[in-house]
Amino acid sequence: MKLKLYYILAIGLALVSSGVQAANLNEEIKSNIECLIREQTLVGGGKVFNISELQKAYLHDHYAPYWVKTKQINGFVSQLEHCDVDGLQPTDYHLKRIKTLLSSRNVHDRARLDILLSDAFLLYVSHIQTGKTDPVKIDPQWHVILNEKNPLNYLYRLSRTTIKEVYAELISMLPYYHGLKYQLQRYRGMEANGGWKRIPDGKMITPGMSDDRVAMVRRRLTVTGDYSGITDADSTFYDNTLRAAVIHYQKRNGLEALGNIGPQTLAEMNVPVEERIKQIQVNMERLRWLPQRLPSYYLLVTISDFSLSVFDNYKGVGTYPVIVGRSYRQTPVFHSTMRYLVFNPVWTIPSTVLKNDILPEVLKNLDYLNEKHITVSDVAGKVLDPKDIDWNDEQVSRYAYRQAPGDDNSLGAVKFIFPNPYDVYLHDTPHRELFERSQRTFSSGCIRVEHPLALAAYLLRNQDDWNQEKIDQTVASGQTTKVVLKKQPEVYLLYLTAWTDTKGNMQFRDDIYQRDTRVYQGLTTRPQSE
Repeated sequence: MKLKLYYILAIGLALVSSGVQAANLNEEIKSNIECLIREQTLVGGGKVFNISELQKAYLHDHYAPYWVKTKQINGFVSQLEHCDVDGLQPTDYHLKRIKTLLSSRNVHDRARLDILLSDAFLLYVSHIQTGKTDPVKIDPQWHVILNEKNPLNYLYRLSRTTIKEVYAELISMLPYYHGLKYQLQRYRGMEANGGWKRIPDGKMITPGMSDDRVAMVRRRLTVTGDYSGITDADSTFYDNTLRAAVIHYQKRNGLEALGNIGPQTLAEMNVPVEERIKQIQVNMERLRWLPQRLPSYYLLVTISDFSLSVFDNYKGVGTYPVIVGRSYRQTPVFHSTMRYLVFNPVWTIPSTVLKNDILPEVLKNLDYLNEKHITVSDVAGKVLDPKDIDWNDEQVSRYAYRQAPGDDNSLGAVKFIFPNPYDVYLHDTPHRELFERSQRTFSSGCIRVEHPLALAAYLLRNQDDWNQEKIDQTVASGQTTKVVLKKQPEVYLLYLTAWTDTKGNMQFRDDIYQRDTRVYQGLTTRPQSE
C-alpha cells in the first residue's frame, strides 16, 4: 500500500515538475518574443513583412506564443507548401526559414519560429482575402472598392480553429473562385502530360473537308475535353462530331462559333498550356480583389467578353451583348448602383468626345452640327448659331454641346444611369450593326447594349404599370422621360480574361486592354517588408 502511494506521489510530483518546466519555458519564449518584437530585431536571418501588425498581435495577448500546437504548425506548413493551388508562391512565406527552425529546441529559435509563423500567416491570409498585389498600383483602371483586410482576427482565433477551417472560410467568400481553382489544377495536369502541339497555319478548314491538320485539331480538343468522339484519332476528315467540338471550343474562347477553323481559331488553339495557366492565375488574383459578398440582384458587365449579365435572386436571368471602350478609351472597372433610366435621352457631349470626335468634324464641315441635331450653348445657356462661332478659338471647348433625341442620337432610345466619377453609363446605340462583330471595342468608354428596351422592361417589370407596350409608346413619343427605379440593382464593370461559366466550362478571352502581364508580374514578385 505504501509502495503504491509512493508511485502516485512520484507521478504527481513529475507532472507538477513537468507543468512548471512548461510554464517556465513558455515564459522564456514570451520574453524572447517581446524582445524581438519591441526591438524589431531581424528574425531568423531576414526581415518580417508585417512588423506593425505583429506588434499589435503580440501585444494583444501579452506576447504569448500563438503557435503552441504541433498539429497546428504542421497544418500551416503544409498549407504553405501547397499554396500554389491558389496561384501563389510558397517561397513568399518564410517557408525555408520556418522549416530550418522547426526541429530546434532552443528557446530563442522557438520565439523566432513563432514570429515567423505569425508573419507568414498574416501575409498568407491577406493574400487570399484581398489579393497579393495592390490593384490600384497594378491596374490604374480598377476602381472597385477593396475588401477591408482583417488577418489579425484570424490569428486571434487560431487557438479555437484549424488552418483548414480558416482557409475554407476565406475562399468561401470569394465570388466565382472555386471554378478557377479547379481549372488551375486541371490545366496543370494537362501541362504535366505534355500539353498540346502547335497546329500549322494554312487555308481555312471547313466541315466536310479533308486536311492533315484535322487529326491535330481532334487531338488538341481531346486534351482540353472539348472533343470526346469515337472517330479514328488519325482521321483527316472533318466530320460533324468534330465540328460540334470546334463550335464548343469557339464559344468558350469568345470566337465566332460557326465551326470553321480559320486563323483566329488556330491562334487560340496554339496558345501554350503554360500561358493558359498564367491566365488563370492572373484572374484568380482579380477575383481576390472583388467584394467578398455579391448582392442577390446585380448587373455584371464583363468587359473582355463584351457581355452584360443580369442576376436576380443570385441566378442569371439574361445576357446581353455589349460594346465597350476602345483600347485608347478604355472602359474602367468599378461598382455603382443603378438609380434611373431615361427614355429618349438628350446627349450632353463629354469633353473627350468633343475634342477628339466632334470638333474635328465641325472644322471639316460647318453643317455637321445641324445634320447631327447638336446645339451649342454658352456658359449662360444661350443657344449659339454655329456660323457665328470662331471655331479656331479655344473658347469653343467651353461651350455645352447637346444632341437632341432622335434616330441618330448617339445614346439611342434609352440610357441607364448608375452615378460614378467616370461619366460611364449603359445606353442604346443607332449603330446596331456593330453587334455583328465578335470583338466589340468601339465606344468612348460607355457601354452600348444590344436589346436595351428588353433590358429596360426587365428592370421595370414590377414597377407601376410599366411594361413593354408602355415602353414602346414612351419611346415613340420622342419625349425625354426619366424613370427612377424602385428596385435598384448593383452594377459591376469587371475586367476578366478567364473564368468558369455556370456549367463549369473554362472560358478564355483576349486581353483586349493588355492588362494581364502586369498582374502576373506582381504575382511573381517577392513581397516587400514594411
